[in-house]
Amino acid sequence: MKICILIPSLKSGGAERVLSILASEFVKLGHDVDIVLTASDEVFYDLAEEVNVHKICYPYKGALSKVHASFRVAVRMRKVIKEVRPDCIVSFLEKYNELNLLCTRFLNVPVIVSDRNNPSADISSLRVFFKKATYSWAQGVVAQTTKSKETIQLLLNNKLPVHVIENPIREVIRYPNIERQNVILNIGRLVEQKGHEDLIRAFALLPDKKWKLCILGEGYLRNSLEELISQMNLEGRVEMPGTQRNVDEYFARSSIFVLSSYFEGFPNALCEAMAAGLACVSTDCPTGPSELVNSKFNGLLTEVGNINDLACALRQLAEDEDLRSLYGSEASKIVSRLDSEEIAKQWLDFIQEIIHC
Repeated sequence: MKICILIPSLKSGGAERVLSILASEFVKLGHDVDIVLTASDEVFYDLAEEVNVHKICYPYKGALSKVHASFRVAVRMRKVIKEVRPDCIVSFLEKYNELNLLCTRFLNVPVIVSDRNNPSADISSLRVFFKKATYSWAQGVVAQTTKSKETIQLLLNNKLPVHVIENPIREVIRYPNIERQNVILNIGRLVEQKGHEDLIRAFALLPDKKWKLCILGEGYLRNSLEELISQMNLEGRVEMPGTQRNVDEYFARSSIFVLSSYFEGFPNALCEAMAAGLACVSTDCPTGPSELVNSKFNGLLTEVGNINDLACALRQLAEDEDLRSLYGSEASKIVSRLDSEEIAKQWLDFIQEIIHC
């Protein structure tokens, strides 16, 4: 089977990591995979050698140039798809799915779209209209959680098959020789969605000043977050080293992982932290955390946007090493549930179902 995957880029990010895992698993299972990058040439994640990557983006400056570049991308995308002649097209990322469906119209190739973030997040009425119109051209939708599925079905009036497939988890390298330190780890883009300001303020409430907070990621809020750290006299206790490739080493030396988001699709960083055996705290945001974390069994869930609640959960784990060990041990069992080969087979089964409809 030939599968063509459309995605803006393979830069550092949750959806990009998932796609890289799936593409590599697909070729291991004997299928041909072509990835078309439509917005950036950057490839951050490793791919199996057999995966073909087509970089069709064009640089632009200004609104008019962007329109021209988008038109050229659309033309080139159609050309690549005609040359590849896939059995199915998979479009990743909700911001691009509508455009990809428009660009692939009348190519007589079934298209599956996958929303990779919370589908109930606020979007304009124009976007809702455009989404309803273009998604009707797809043959299927993949949601990451049951709640996301329900939201998408409601939006589309149950006119398309929507299948829930959780994200695969990559193999997390364990470093038994690295000792865990008093470090609370967070991974995520420095954007409002991730709730980093709440996290920093909650961390400041910890009475034990021996703990440090490490935030991995980049984004437009870096300067404002650095100003907040300075205002709260947390220099030396809060680190933001940017995007890192050796994430597993950070997992190994940390004792707690925290997700402070306002909304998610399916939080990959939380999954990986659980697989690494870390005690995890997460906001109970839509969607994903509550389907991964059974609060007070394999981690803790806190109210979204409640800084005191988040601080209390962090303090509870910071002060109880045995509890951290218990939650981390239970959390690590997520590995079998999110096995990459099994998740890839679920995707392939759904693709086959759509092709033969």
